[in-house]
Amino acid sequence: MPFNCTSIRWTDSHDDKLPAVTAIQSAALIASIDFAMMLGVIMPTDAAMPRLSFAIRLLFACCLFAATANHIHADALHGFLWDYGYGRDARLVSRIFWGALTLFDPVAALLLFIKPKVGIALTAAIILIDVAHNTFYVALKQQWLERFYLSQVAFLIVVFLLAPVAWRGLNRDRTIGG
Repeated sequence: MPFNCTSIRWTDSHDDKLPAVTAIQSAALIASIDFAMMLGVIMPTDAAMPRLSFAIRLLFACCLFAATANHIHADALHGFLWDYGYGRDARLVSRIFWGALTLFDPVAALLLFIKPKVGIALTAAIILIDVAHNTFYVALKQQWLERFYLSQVAFLIVVFLLAPVAWRGLNRDRTIGG
């Protein structure tokens, strides 16, 4: 018999009884909830879907702002058209792409709350193009297990698993960040 999920409670990091929830733990929790919903084990109520959508979009925004911070740091140290360590192998169009992420990532993060459907679509497009683009350079230098690449692939998987849930939550109610 399906379980009726009415809300997910996020604890404050100051709570002595429960440890703070990390972004990876949050993503795993949300992905498992999405999987359970696909199996029909959990049936979210109309009230829960906007909150879940907001939580997913918040997770996406945090990841995009972390990527923005990395790009700003790289730009400050090496300039807007840095080759990210690939030297002559990094084509100008790739350098422009990497530099442009400094602008596109925060725009997508903000759109997740201002125009949520546009923000979700832009987030998915950015990470898909980023991973596809970076896979060329990763293959060139055999960097398949590098942390930067694995984190991008993980974010791609999380976005493509959770974006449909966030999108569906927008259709339920416009009261929470929708």
